[in-house]
Amino acid sequence: MSTSEKQAMDFWFEFDDFFLFNFTENIRGAIFDDIIPFDLQNGFVTHQQNGTLNTDFKRELNKPELQQLRDSIKLVADNHLRIQNEFFANNVALEQAAFEYFGQGSLFDDGMGQDGKPRRQLARRIHMMDGGIGGYLLWYSFIRSVMILGFSGDSNRWLQTVRHIALAAAIDSVVGPKQSENPPGEDPRIRDHTANRIDPAALSPLRAEWLTKSVDQIDSKIIEFDVV
Repeated sequence: MSTSEKQAMDFWFEFDDFFLFNFTENIRGAIFDDIIPFDLQNGFVTHQQNGTLNTDFKRELNKPELQQLRDSIKLVADNHLRIQNEFFANNVALEQAAFEYFGQGSLFDDGMGQDGKPRRQLARRIHMMDGGIGGYLLWYSFIRSVMILGFSGDSNRWLQTVRHIALAAAIDSVVGPKQSENPPGEDPRIRDHTANRIDPAALSPLRAEWLTKSVDQIDSKIIEFDVV
């Protein structure tokens, strides 16, 4: 395993552990009581199609009665960025590689936790988007809400993140990665050597396309993934 793969695997483990598997009560409440019920994805898609992201959607997010939602968005965004910076700091190439591995589903995590038990569930040992392409749109919608609200870091830092999310989604759409669930705990590449890998010849044009787009260009294109 290369240094970049090891760092990416540890990043995704920490990211998932913090937000999904071993969250604190305030993170749980922010995500499951405030952010998810509000349905940022539907708001993002609707206002993007209407050309009102930075007007009507921004006004909606800034309504006085939505202070709790804004606090929750900021809490999650602050920690999202904190974990990214802890692992990658200003190393854009390492962060990009982590998202590319994630899009392919090429990180098989059979590491052990401090308790001596596997740190990932047997059927979820691959670091990938288990929710499919729709999961990327949900994630992207959250980050775009952060950007529209002007929270947690400068806009260029978040632009880098949404480019990487969009690139990972594009890779996922080409590869269609498999999880370690059939049979549970096994790397799918054992039975299918073509699984969870992208041809470098296919990766290069995806990089050229997504890593140079403006946020407005990504907004309009990433919605298409969810439709396919």
